[in-house]
Amino acid sequence: MVMSGVTPFCLMGSIDGSLRALEWLRTLDAAVIVAGHGQVAGPEVLDEAEAYLRWVREVAAEGVRAGLPPLPAAKEAGYGRFGALRDPERLTANLHRAYAEHLGAAPGAPLDVLEIFEEMVAFNGGTLTCHA
Repeated sequence: MVMSGVTPFCLMGSIDGSLRALEWLRTLDAAVIVAGHGQVAGPEVLDEAEAYLRWVREVAAEGVRAGLPPLPAAKEAGYGRFGALRDPERLTANLHRAYAEHLGAAPGAPLDVLEIFEEMVAFNGGTLTCHA
């Protein structure tokens, strides 16, 4: 759910559900977070994940309003302030999930994973190398 220094990845999950889970994790008042990927960290990783996911929702809403599909919206947005996170090409996949939710799909509704990974490769400018 939470990764330290790594771009969140919600392709098979939910942006909104992830934000709700982050809210719940905050109620635990943990001083130390053992992330799914990356270094052991403090509660600031919850803030970073929340900020990223909210930014993805904003980029998706702007893309829908502009009539842009997720890949062109990702190219237009760039990495924002999140470019230092490992595996930033995940933005494309996260935008697909955010678009689906914005347009009314149920959390976790199936998406075309193969097509989305091809778009991640295109956004990345070549082969994906997972650094998580």
